[in-house]
Amino acid sequence: MKTEYTQKIATALIVSVIFFLTGCLDAPKPYTHQEMIKAGDGYVVYKCHTCNGNKTIDCSTCDGKGEQKCVSCDGEVGNKSCPTCKGKGKYTCPTCKGKKKVKCWECNGTGEVRRETNK
Repeated sequence: MKTEYTQKIATALIVSVIFFLTGCLDAPKPYTHQEMIKAGDGYVVYKCHTCNGNKTIDCSTCDGKGEQKCVSCDGEVGNKSCPTCKGKGKYTCPTCKGKKKVKCWECNGTGEVRRETNK
């Protein structure tokens, strides 16, 4: 029994090391020379990978829906006494304010990522 447990731990450890070494755990995609927008003295600017240069991404709070299920009444439609949704069963997302999109976190809403280079 102890040997089986040890083998499972060893297997899990090996898999974790492989994922770490191969970069399979949400490793950021490196920028390529072809994606370069402009370059200057000591820096290079690329189109943002996260938003694809669009400056915004889907809101992660509401999954890009613009509203959330009411947690106060568990989404019960018609419950006029609910102070949060007033019977609608859902409410406007407080993060995106119903717009479904938020400013990109990687480029800070510019659509471009600046990287410093060695001179």
